[in-house]
Amino acid sequence: MYKIFKTVDEVAQYTAQRLLDKIQTKPEAVLGLATGGTMEPVYAELVQGLRQTPTDLSRLTTFNLDEYIGLAPSHPQSYRYLCKPTRLFTESPSRLTGG
Repeated sequence: MYKIFKTVDEVAQYTAQRLLDKIQTKPEAVLGLATGGTMEPVYAELVQGLRQTPTDLSRLTTFNLDEYIGLAPSHPQSYRYLCKPTRLFTESPSRLTGG
């Protein structure tokens, strides 16, 4: 199945909604999340969706694909560092409420 979108925003919204649906229907899901700037709009939309519909994340497992081995989580080129402001990879939050 192919989907064609007119804008990056449309792609990000669609993809984020699919991730949110998966997290809500399968709370113990394991997500391999791609790294790099291409995915940043998707993750921003996902965070917005989680703020609008607070969701239990306590059983969710995520890992970053293509993370640099040996790079400290606090290093500016670490994807974990970049995701920290979105609160996707903070110390295992049980609920993401946006507060």
